[in-house]
Amino acid sequence: MAEITSKQNTQRTRLETVIPLDTPFEVQLAIANVCNFRCGYCPCSTPDLLKKNNVRKGVMDFTLYTKIIDDLDEFPHKIKILRLVKEGEPLLNKRFADMVRYAKKKQPSVILDTTTNASLLTPELSDAIIDAGLDKIFISLQGMNAEVYKKLAGVTVDFDHLLENIFYFCKNRQQCKVYIKVPDVGVNKLEKEKFFNLFDRYADEMFIEHIIP
Repeated sequence: MAEITSKQNTQRTRLETVIPLDTPFEVQLAIANVCNFRCGYCPCSTPDLLKKNNVRKGVMDFTLYTKIIDDLDEFPHKIKILRLVKEGEPLLNKRFADMVRYAKKKQPSVILDTTTNASLLTPELSDAIIDAGLDKIFISLQGMNAEVYKKLAGVTVDFDHLLENIFYFCKNRQQCKVYIKVPDVGVNKLEKEKFFNLFDRYADEMFIEHIIP
């Protein structure tokens, strides 16, 4: 049975009690700065903002990725968390499973996670990601039907097929923890109840995400 929680982790170390750090707690890598969705509340949907902040769009080369992972050994201690996501949809990087595997080989103690809209998940990709050693996956839904996806994300999805692929991952996830969220702007009261009931058997945690304008 899933736990319904806030997205905020209340057990985090208070940074002001431990700085200065000789090794970062967490490293985030933008392995894909592009997305196949156009969610109105996401920076990826604001090209002028991305251009203003000199954000380069594309996917990270695997050679660059391995160099970054190798360079983590220069820190005096191991990092705690490696997040293969920043802006964008990480599964657009076709080497995603290889990236997970390489990082876990080089940093076996690291907690490795990602956030995805799950639209590109297939049983084959799910098997590869799980086998590579991903520790946590945050699945970000946009709503509970195709109409809401079209309205919020600007894409046409087969919602039932999307659910089938998510359920496949959840049923075969082994060591990987599954967190599923949906934005408050994408669900009404009845749909919130449907969301919790639908994923209760599959996820470790679920939450409704409050979208800040």
